[in-house]
Amino acid sequence: MDASLVAANNAFGFDLFSQLLREDKDKNIFFSPLSIALALEMTYNGAVGKTHDAMVKVLKLNRMNHAQLNESAAELMKTLKSNDPKIELAIANSLWARQGTKFNPAFLERNRQFFGAEIAAIDFASPKAKDTINEWVSKNTKGKIPSIIDRIDAQQAMFLINAIYFKGQWQKKFEKAQTEDAPFHLASGGEKKVPLMSQSGSYQYFRGEKFQAVSLPYGQGSTNLYLFLPDEGTSLSEFLMGL
Repeated sequence: MDASLVAANNAFGFDLFSQLLREDKDKNIFFSPLSIALALEMTYNGAVGKTHDAMVKVLKLNRMNHAQLNESAAELMKTLKSNDPKIELAIANSLWARQGTKFNPAFLERNRQFFGAEIAAIDFASPKAKDTINEWVSKNTKGKIPSIIDRIDAQQAMFLINAIYFKGQWQKKFEKAQTEDAPFHLASGGEKKVPLMSQSGSYQYFRGEKFQAVSLPYGQGSTNLYLFLPDEGTSLSEFLMGL
């Protein structure tokens, strides 16, 4: 697997996170950097000129050409698909084109070949068009995202969609009897009582500058959840600015 694409995706993800923080600073944020990166990398296959140059800069591709990107992306998706029976990780891509609109065949073929994209031309004027797309999204996220589009505008020519589904079982399960109501400290300084899981054991741990972090493994340990806790006296916004 090309480590340069992994590094590029990570750098793009942190840049995007910083931007979302500025736009939604008082909200909780949950997003998939990989999902967005893959969708934009599929789009990059059709980019030329100034658009191409801008996408290279934003996606941190460092002059990676289409062939290099596509081969690396295909290998990355293959690597991420786990053989661990306790982990479900599915990645699906699709292109939905307006029926009658012509697209560069090479663009479509690259996305089919390297990204495994399903490609369909449908009648966007039909009321069933959005339902067809939403059903595909719901199927590929096990119903977690039931719909993604509300309507199709007359000027829209294509929908390029990525769906990622993940479900992992803890390597060491939390015992239900150990869950109890306790105070959760809010960014505002207040508290809220919520049910908190609890367990003890030996885990990968990191003491950073004004924060702590721990890694909780799923299944056989190839996939982990990383949790970060700012030190007392350090605000959440301070921690996020230095992330």
